[in-house]
Amino acid sequence: MDERKKAGLKAGGLYGIIILVDQVLSFAYMTSPFFSIIGWIGWITYFIPGVFAIHFGRHVIKNRKDAIVAILIASTVSSIIFVFVSGAWIFEDLLFFLIVFVLAFLLIVSLSLISGLVYAKYKMRIPLREQKSIPQEIQPFIQPVFCFQCGNKVEENWDSCPHCGVRLKEDTRIYDDDTRIY
Repeated sequence: MDERKKAGLKAGGLYGIIILVDQVLSFAYMTSPFFSIIGWIGWITYFIPGVFAIHFGRHVIKNRKDAIVAILIASTVSSIIFVFVSGAWIFEDLLFFLIVFVLAFLLIVSLSLISGLVYAKYKMRIPLREQKSIPQEIQPFIQPVFCFQCGNKVEENWDSCPHCGVRLKEDTRIYDDDTRIY
C-alpha cells in the first residue's frame, strides 16, 4: 500500500479514537459546566486529521499533491467514524444519514486541508508550490545539493530534508561530479 495512504489511514484511525473519547466525555458531563468547554474541544478536533496525516506521512510527503492525498484519506476515514460515533445511523431516515455524512465530510475535509497544509508548509517545511525550472543554459553551472543523512537531492535554501526530516542548515554538502565526492 502507498505510504501516503497508510499515513492517512493512521491519522483517520487516531482521530476516530479522539472523537470517541470526546463523545464519551460529552455524555458524561452533559449536566456540568464543563459541557460547553468539551463542545468547543469537539470543534477544535476537526483540524486534527490534516495535521496527523502530514505528521504520520512526513517521510514520504514531498509536495502538495502528496499532502492532499494523505489529508483526504484521513478526512474520509474521520468522517465515517464521526458519523457512526455520533449516532446519526440510528435514525431510520436514509436521507438524514446522508445529509449528516455529507456535512460532516465537507466540514472535516475543509478544516483538515487548511490545518494540514499550514502544518506541512510552516512546521514540516514541505515545499507546497511547484519549483520553477531553471533555464537549460544555466543548469550546467549549478551543482546539486544532497542531504547528508539520506542522500536525496535537496535545495540549498531548505532548512530540513523533506525525505528524512533531518536539519540541513549547517550540514548541507555539495556534490562534485568530477571527483564524485560530497
